[in-house]
Amino acid sequence: MLKRHKLFICLFIMFIFLLNIIVSHAENNIPTISAESAIVYCINTKQILYEKNIYEKHFPASITKVMTALLAIENNKLDDRITYSSTAVNSIDRNSSHLWVVADEQITVENSLYGLLMKSANEMANGLAEKTSGSISEFVNLMNKKANDLGCINTHFENTNGLPNDNHYTTAYDMALISAEAFKSSTFREIIGTTIHTIPPTNRNVERVIGNSHKMLLNTKYHYDYCLGGKTGYTVVAGHTLVTYAEKDGMQLISVLLKSDKENLYLDATKTLDYAFNNYKLITLTEQNKAIKKLPVFQGNKIKDNISALSSQKFVFAVPSDYIESDIRVEHSIPEQFKETVAKGVKLGTIKYYYKNNVIAYTDLVSDKTVEIKPSIFDFKDGLFLGLIGLVIALVMLILKILLTLVLIIILLIIVAKMFKFKIKVKRKRKNNAILKD
Repeated sequence: MLKRHKLFICLFIMFIFLLNIIVSHAENNIPTISAESAIVYCINTKQILYEKNIYEKHFPASITKVMTALLAIENNKLDDRITYSSTAVNSIDRNSSHLWVVADEQITVENSLYGLLMKSANEMANGLAEKTSGSISEFVNLMNKKANDLGCINTHFENTNGLPNDNHYTTAYDMALISAEAFKSSTFREIIGTTIHTIPPTNRNVERVIGNSHKMLLNTKYHYDYCLGGKTGYTVVAGHTLVTYAEKDGMQLISVLLKSDKENLYLDATKTLDYAFNNYKLITLTEQNKAIKKLPVFQGNKIKDNISALSSQKFVFAVPSDYIESDIRVEHSIPEQFKETVAKGVKLGTIKYYYKNNVIAYTDLVSDKTVEIKPSIFDFKDGLFLGLIGLVIALVMLILKILLTLVLIIILLIIVAKMFKFKIKVKRKRKNNAILKD
C-alpha cells in the first residue's frame, strides 16, 4: 500500500513537472537570436509580429541599397541609359563590392538595378543616384526626404551604398518601412527574386553574369522555402545586416536583422520568420465593396428606395493562431435612414473593428448607388424662395376651395328655393281649381 502511495506521488510530481515544461515552452517560444536588433513586419497588415530593439540605431551597410533601388525605380525608365562618371566609379573603395564599371561606360537603369541588388555594386548605386538626381549629394537628400515621408524618424543617410559613415544609420523598424515600400514595385520584386542574371556587353566592358547573394533564396544549407529574396549587407562596423522577404499562405513578411554575425545571420532570419508564420495567421475583416448594411431613403413619409452601405476598403489582420472569433468586435456609426438625395460613393458613416477592445481597423461606409429625392416646393428646408412660392400656392388653392364651396352652397340654395317656389305654385293652382269647381 505504501509503495503504491509513493508511486502515485511520483507520477503526480512528474505530471506537474511536464505541465510546467509545456507552459514554459508556450510562454517562451519567442526565439532567441544573435542579432542586436531585429523585426518581422507583416506587409499585408503593417503589424509587427516579432521585435528586438527595433528602435535602436545601427549602421545598415548595404541594405541601404533597398532605398537606392526604390528611388531609382520610381524616377527612371528601365531602358534609360546611364553614362557612368568618373566620380561614380572612382569615389568608392575598390576593395568594397563592385562590378568593374569604368568611367564613360553605358549601362541601362534595369541592368544597373540588377547589379545593385544582386551583387551590391557600390559604383552602380552612385550611377543610379546621378541619373536620378544629377548628383550623388542631391540623391542623398532625396533619400532622406523619402525616409521622412515614410515615417522613418530614426534614419539618416549620408551615401547611396551604405559604406561606413558615423552619420549614416537606421533602425530595424525604419528599415522595415522602407523595405515594405520597395516591395510595392513589381520591378523590385522581380530583381530580388532572380538567382542568375546576365548583363550584356557594353561600350567599355564584356558580358557579366551575376548571381544573387541572398543564401535563403539559393540552393544552400540556409535555403528557405518561403523566401522571395532580399538584400544582404556587411561592413566591419555594421556587422552583418539582412533584409528578407517571405510569403506563406498569403501572409507576406519582412525580416530585418541589424548587427548580426556571419554564423547566425540566416539562422536568425529563419527563426524569426518561422516564429511569425507558426504563431500568426491572416483573417479577412471585410472585403472592399462588401455590403455592410441596408438603409431606407424616404421621399416624404414613404420609402422611395433602399441603399447598401459598402466597405470602402479591404482589411486583413494577423491574429494569433489560437484566436477565437469573439475576440473581434465590429462597431458601426451610420444613420438608420435618409430623407434626402444620396449620391453613389458618398460617405454614409464609418465601421470600426476591435481586437480585444483595441481598434485595429476602421474605414468609411459608402453608398452603392444614387437615390434622388426631388425637393418639394412646400418644404422650407429647400430654400426660403421655394417655401414662399409653396405658401402662396397653398393659400390660392385654399381660397379657390372656399369659393368653390360657396358657389356650390349658393347653387344648392337656389335649387332649394326654386323647388320651394314650385311647390307653392302647385298648391295655389290646386286651390284655385277647387274654387272654380265649387
